[in-house]
Amino acid sequence: MVTAVLLIFFFGTIFTKLPVAIVLGFSALASIMVQGTIPMTVIVSRMFAGLDSYTLIAIPMFILAGNLLNESGATTRLFDFADTLVGRFRGGLGHTNILASVLFAGLSGSAVADSAGLGRIEIESMEGKGYPIDYAAAITVSSAVIGPIIPPSIPMIVFGAMAGESVIKLFAGGIIPGLLTAFMLMIAVFITSKWIPNFPAPFHASLGQIWHAFKRGILALIAPIIILGGIFSGLYTPTEASVMTVFYVLAIEVFVYRQMKIADYKRIMLQTIIDTGAVVLIISMANAFGWVLAIQRIPNMLTVGLESLNVHPYVILMLINIILLFLGCFVEGLAVMAILIPVLVPLIQQLGLSTVHFGVLMVFNLMLGTVTPPLGMSLFVISNITKLSVGKIARATVPFFIPLIITLVIITLFPQLVLFIPNLL
Repeated sequence: MVTAVLLIFFFGTIFTKLPVAIVLGFSALASIMVQGTIPMTVIVSRMFAGLDSYTLIAIPMFILAGNLLNESGATTRLFDFADTLVGRFRGGLGHTNILASVLFAGLSGSAVADSAGLGRIEIESMEGKGYPIDYAAAITVSSAVIGPIIPPSIPMIVFGAMAGESVIKLFAGGIIPGLLTAFMLMIAVFITSKWIPNFPAPFHASLGQIWHAFKRGILALIAPIIILGGIFSGLYTPTEASVMTVFYVLAIEVFVYRQMKIADYKRIMLQTIIDTGAVVLIISMANAFGWVLAIQRIPNMLTVGLESLNVHPYVILMLINIILLFLGCFVEGLAVMAILIPVLVPLIQQLGLSTVHFGVLMVFNLMLGTVTPPLGMSLFVISNITKLSVGKIARATVPFFIPLIITLVIITLFPQLVLFIPNLL
């Protein structure tokens, strides 16, 4: 009875306009009220328990770092440097767009931050050079997926905290899949650029232009080295790295770039508080929801049910991929993670599969949800920038969504691509 109430209440309200966090909290509370023997105050204690993690401190710090980078002009410098490197190839600024996302991914850890920060710069530059605006929007939305795959990554921090897995190993596991994603998208740009009549000519930068762009962007380029070098060398934890990133970005803005005013800092801090509040509220409510699932033994029932299918573990991984792709279309990625991690991680461990591999796989899969309607957050961000409808951007994204799906299948079937660098650690 309790399980039925929990699931009916959840699925009955998840497609309403209620925030996902409220749906999770109300679903857990309703099931406890029906159960009748557990004090409702347990829900509050489970909410706070879900946030009682040193690792989660990294979330507001990386959000703040990303917001500071967007305002300081560092993103423009990264984009200009990327353009001098790959703008010469067929597809021109399309390749630049993707490489800039790779560089920015080493700083922000968020697909939406990539779309919001680099998106305006990339689209305005591409449109100014004669690229169709829907084509520019499609590449920008698709390449933003790279943001949470290449470390640092806010979703991987959440996965590590909830699954009890090493965030450092998850970060390391995302490097090759992130670079593979960029490569696959560049192939798609090269092919699709041949379909568009009067496609803009590539930009052939001279050595002098490359050197000038490198000097302008070197301070921003050093930041990922500071973050990842310190983490993988053991000099500091991912949480400490997030704080180091904020101090570094503040230092280059205050002493070098000097583009921000006091009012900008106030606005950035307020936006960081709002963004962080949304994330931690989902995590706290989902922890209470997951606890109710656990006491109703739903994870155990799911594990027994899938094991009874007597199929290869990779078949089960493919089934999970399909479920996650579907849920990612309708529910925010962090919410899906917070709900399903307590359910799926025990199953993955029971099947003898790597939690690191599954963590990277889950993050990659759910980040595709930022590209798919009706909920895709990156679609809405880029729609706001370009004033194009979400539907038009989504249709233009189809040729670039295909390589993303191919990449998902590859990293599912070949876990060595994810585990190679973590195993070296």
